Amino acid sequence: MRVAVIGAGIAGLTAAFRLRLAGAEPVVFEAQAQTGGVIGTERIEGFLVESGPTTIQAANPILDALIRDAGLEPDRLPASKTARKRYIVRDGKPVAAPGSPADLVTNSLFSARAQRRALREPLIPKSRPAAEESVADFARRRFGPEALDYGMDPLVAGVYGGDPKRLAIRHAFPGIWRMEQESGSIVRALLQGSKDKKNRMGRGGMFSFRKGLGQLPEALSDALGDRLRLSTPVRRLERQGTGWIVSGDRLLGGHGQTAWSESFDAVVYAAPLHALASIALPEGPSLEPLTNVVYAPLAVTAMGFRREHVGHPLDGFGMLVPGVERSIRILGTLFTSSIFSGISSASSTFRSDVARAPARHVLLTTIIGGMRNPALASLPEKEAYALVLGDLRSLLNISGEPVFRWHTSWERAVPQYNIGYGKTLAAIERLEAAWPGWFMAGNYRMGVSIGDAAKSGEEAARRCLL
Repeated sequence: MRVAVIGAGIAGLTAAFRLRLAGAEPVVFEAQAQTGGVIGTERIEGFLVESGPTTIQAANPILDALIRDAGLEPDRLPASKTARKRYIVRDGKPVAAPGSPADLVTNSLFSARAQRRALREPLIPKSRPAAEESVADFARRRFGPEALDYGMDPLVAGVYGGDPKRLAIRHAFPGIWRMEQESGSIVRALLQGSKDKKNRMGRGGMFSFRKGLGQLPEALSDALGDRLRLSTPVRRLERQGTGWIVSGDRLLGGHGQTAWSESFDAVVYAAPLHALASIALPEGPSLEPLTNVVYAPLAVTAMGFRREHVGHPLDGFGMLVPGVERSIRILGTLFTSSIFSGISSASSTFRSDVARAPARHVLLTTIIGGMRNPALASLPEKEAYALVLGDLRSLLNISGEPVFRWHTSWERAVPQYNIGYGKTLAAIERLEAAWPGWFMAGNYRMGVSIGDAAKSGEEAARRCLL
């Protein structure tokens, strides 16, 4: 069985990897010159920078199996215990966020009034299952306005770079939505969940790899070998009996391009939804609900400092900035060198091969742009550095100049699961029903995390093999 896989992000690579192991013959077509989508790792001057995600937040059985089968288990690198702590900026200063349901009524992030309001949350009736509710309306209804401003709003910025007034709670945060539907209360569900948290999360937790997250797409790509074709955009898809004809160009560096066309039994589409508009497709259901999905633009700026020049202890995962903190323009900053310090807890020795910054230095990774300030994502590097450094100086008490700088940007980084996103998911299902042998996978289907994208690729491969 020959399968064309379009797109070499985590979803496409996972689908192709599973198809190959099952005995099929996948061929992956990637328009760019590298794999991994937004995932990418570079080590420069002793600093390890990530172009997209820095960690995998929580493993699932599919991701665990993928890591094992790709031979990456020995390189798995758990985050430090320090990374469990999170900061939210309030009144211009990072404040430790609640770490448990009990902290909601004792933590200094929220006012006494907001804490009293949180105690009433179990008494709030749940919404109708069919109701379309925004993340903002959901947070306000269950916990009050302060919980939105200093709870859900910064969370939305960190996960989606999105707008809580536009994101749909049932699609953007399905786990939280299900808590209300099944338990009638978020607090009640969290208290119950904390009792079996260890069993629920297994050995997963938050982790990366010794050489960064880029090891995952690199390992999957290596396993595919010559089945992976880079700089090879697909331009046309045609039905041919029960199969497909896939056509496109192969870019030849500075020497033009050459056309190609091949026959396949099935197609797994794992490129971004907006890329569908650049491909000539067979007649079928309207693509408008797919190509109109909004993607948040984001820029990533990493800065390295000498440790003594940063006054904050950096004792956590990072800090998020609520939209109500209007004098601060960044969305948030990861304390990257604290998450993976390179210091062995057993021997207290420093390992430069796994540390994210050289000894006696720190690395801070800052995100700007998003739906809150989309124009900031396209700032020239010099202006982006100045903006980020200005905010970090006041927030983290930074006195010296950065000794390392790195910047990248994504015009379309994260799909927005906005109100009405159910129509997008329904359109995907209609397309798959209308075109036998056509399957779709990506961060627009089951969630935006690495684990969700891998799960969608695995599911596409499974259905392809039926």
